[in-house]
Amino acid sequence: MKRITVNLAPADIRKEGSAFDLPIALGVLAATEQISAERL
Repeated sequence: MKRITVNLAPADIRKEGSAFDLPIALGVLAATEQISAERL
């Protein structure tokens, strides 16, 4: 298993809700080559 760190900068801005969930999930899937980055 591989550890992935997601940086939501800048840290002083509060991030609420699920607005970042899909982009983060797609980024992780592309980074781990589970989906093609060209299809994003």
